Amino acid sequence: LIDTGLRLVAAGADDVPLTMDAMTLTNKRLERQFVGITLTAGGGEVKPVEDLIEKFGLIGHVSLLGHIKEVQKYLQSCSIFALSSRWEGLPLVLVEAMSQGIACIAFDCFTGPAEMITNGFDGILVEDQNRDFFEKELSKLITDEGLRKELGSHAIDSSRKFIPEEIVPLWQELIEKACSN
Repeated sequence: LIDTGLRLVAAGADDVPLTMDAMTLTNKRLERQFVGITLTAGGGEVKPVEDLIEKFGLIGHVSLLGHIKEVQKYLQSCSIFALSSRWEGLPLVLVEAMSQGIACIAFDCFTGPAEMITNGFDGILVEDQNRDFFEKELSKLITDEGLRKELGSHAIDSSRKFIPEEIVPLWQELIEKACSN
């Protein structure tokens, strides 16, 4: 592998094998431009992921970290965050990555990522499960440091709308309105 100094991180729970599949396929097609791919997971089966790592010849190049307690601290060492979920609610890990100034790329699944990312401004949204386009856009992030920095800089500002000081008053107002009716 070529040591570009880039670190790709992806996170998931029960869909880690899907994330792993997308990342390893993409990584193989991009001629393994990353030295480090890290997958973090809060649940799900590890064996299918380990099988994919072996299948794609990425033993020693892909790390499975499991659940990480200090996510923000870990993310500070990463270059790109990839979210390849088929479905999401509110992907807090995406907000955490954005808050650390990481260039983010995500599939525009039914809910979640599009509520956080403005495509081309503070991250990249890819048509849901369009892996060829995901690969193309990820390749841009790999090769264009200026783009990574620009998206990451905007991502920090965009992530602030999800901090408790912004969210809690909205919830309080909603609850008060619901209770008054």
